[in-house]
Amino acid sequence: MAELAGIFAGDGTLYRTNGGYVLEIREDRREYPHYEKHVKPLFERVTGEEAALTARGYPGGYVVGIRFCKLVVYSLFHTTLEFPVGTKSKIVRVPTIICDKKEVWIDYL
Repeated sequence: MAELAGIFAGDGTLYRTNGGYVLEIREDRREYPHYEKHVKPLFERVTGEEAALTARGYPGGYVVGIRFCKLVVYSLFHTTLEFPVGTKSKIVRVPTIICDKKEVWIDYL
């Protein structure tokens, strides 16, 4: 969970839509093999939910990522790991559950 939290802290976002709850993690398209072979399986193992690999076009190019649309996953990151909903780039902090376990700090980083 610590590694997953670290990945999310750097590249993730939580938000709500009219239809539900969304967690996304996005990265440069060159990271697709890493997301496919490592990040997606890690998320599925930790959350117990199937992840969808995504690709999106933006003015600067394409990004790849993972997307979850389930309350249970949203709650894990928002409630348990204390990540804020919406823009977090200036307010993100290491979750208490990670700070309290020195042995997982390196996994988070």
